[in-house]
Amino acid sequence: MKQENTHERNAGRGEKEAMAQGGSHPLLREAAHRYCTAHGLECSELSHGWVLRIGRGEQARFFHGFDLGLNAQLAAKAADDKAFCALRFAEAGVPHVPRRLVMSPALFMGLRGTARGWAEEARAAVAEMAAAGEGGAVVVKPNRGRGGADVWLCRTKDAALRRLAAVAARWPDGAACVEPWLPAARECRFVVLDGEVLLAFAKVAGNAGEGGKPKPRLHNLGRDGRIAPLQASEEELAGLARRAAQALGLRFCTVDILSRGDEEPLVLEANANVTLARAAEALGVEKVLRVYEKAIARALEGR
Repeated sequence: MKQENTHERNAGRGEKEAMAQGGSHPLLREAAHRYCTAHGLECSELSHGWVLRIGRGEQARFFHGFDLGLNAQLAAKAADDKAFCALRFAEAGVPHVPRRLVMSPALFMGLRGTARGWAEEARAAVAEMAAAGEGGAVVVKPNRGRGGADVWLCRTKDAALRRLAAVAARWPDGAACVEPWLPAARECRFVVLDGEVLLAFAKVAGNAGEGGKPKPRLHNLGRDGRIAPLQASEEELAGLARRAAQALGLRFCTVDILSRGDEEPLVLEANANVTLARAAEALGVEKVLRVYEKAIARALEGR
């Protein structure tokens, strides 16, 4: 991977997200049809499959994209706010990767003050996170999930400040976040439904660039990450995943945890949209269909 003069490395390729927000995946649709056939229910696809209708009349239930109605709207929105997640994890005593929110300069000045005030606040955020990062490095990314796009490893504070301003200004919410660079060869993903782990696997960072050097924490499965079985020691992280889901009030979600060998594992993030296409490729379609069918059944129970 090309090393920039500012000692930043782009951890993404700037490509579009693997799937548009809100659109359901064929595997979820297949699971819905299979469940309905087995239970004598009618399942219809609306809006080119973006909406699923199960049942008729007043008894009909609608699923929009990956939203099965299991997560409260506020909890789902909170899970998509990376800086807020870190605050909730801290309050709940869940070991996690710390983060600080940084607004775009324009938004900051419109709401709170001056360009100088933005610079002071951004420097404080970078300094705090750099103190915890390996070699003083930090990761800058959009505050909301963007499919791994616009994620940067910055090895100097000046580079981090430039990236924070650019990333925050580039996205509609006008916010970026900064976190310490904590190298981990593997992330562990747990699919949680009402406190039960239904599926678990590791995400291993892909290799790219000159000399085959690994990209900085590029475990994103929509990019170069690949799936591997959990190691025996990583299976014990299921309890931490359940705690993270509970802290955010999520019933159905995925939780990503950094597996760091002898060091304490840390929750990286949780996602209310449970997307398992790559898991199906690596682990088998049937396993993923069973996960979705169980979630659909729980949603239809109205619990």
